[in-house]
Amino acid sequence: SFFEKPEHNKTLGQVLQFFINYSLDEWNTVHNSHHAHFGDVTVKDSSLTIWFSEDELENAPWYLWLAHRIIRDPIFFYPLAG
Repeated sequence: SFFEKPEHNKTLGQVLQFFINYSLDEWNTVHNSHHAHFGDVTVKDSSLTIWFSEDELENAPWYLWLAHRIIRDPIFFYPLAG
């Protein structure tokens, strides 16, 4: 939360939804799902921001590792993840 009052956070979410390509309702669904199983490595869904374990990346082909490193760069990641 950015503000103490929930209505202020909702207003901010309504403004930001145009910039992050999610409606506020979609964001709440995805974000709540993320917190419901955060840290459970058996769950793979759209709320994940970490796609591979260190072992998976270490054993991945070079082109997957490179693509992962490029996509995880903040310049690309945040606009794409929005």
